[in-house]
Amino acid sequence: MADDNIHYIIEDANESTNIRLAYEYTESVYKARNEALDNLNGRLGTFLGFGGLLLRFAADLPGINTGCLTCLILKVIVCGFSAASIFAIATGLTSNSIGTIVKPRELMTDYWYKLSDERYRAYITNTWVEAIEVFEEAAIKKRKRLNIAIWLLALATIAFALDIIIASVFTP
Repeated sequence: MADDNIHYIIEDANESTNIRLAYEYTESVYKARNEALDNLNGRLGTFLGFGGLLLRFAADLPGINTGCLTCLILKVIVCGFSAASIFAIATGLTSNSIGTIVKPRELMTDYWYKLSDERYRAYITNTWVEAIEVFEEAAIKKRKRLNIAIWLLALATIAFALDIIIASVFTP
């Protein structure tokens, strides 16, 4: 019985090629990078909402009408940082090219029917490798924009809190 299992493993290994392994690995990396970009887009969208809400709430902050010039300055700072955060997020959400991918219609031509599965997989793997590089560049851009937006929102939130504290303590 054990010999049958070993024989099956050896036969399977002989039918397997390196390109099949490369294809499967590249496919998993492609999917992982695509999911990572989707995750970054979701996070950017969430922070876009936070930036918009903070901007909306900043409109209700005490300003010059309370006689507090510092409150007005802090209100302007909150609005400026919130707007800058929204801009950073918007530039991070702009669409990017997904790289060169094989269109299924292209693989249905007579040329591809004549080739072996290994050649088929090699061609698809090469296009995925290019797409993965594009995904990685896009992810770097999106991460930078997200980090900038988070810092801007943090600064806006601090200025927001200071405005409320100063208005509460120093205005009648």
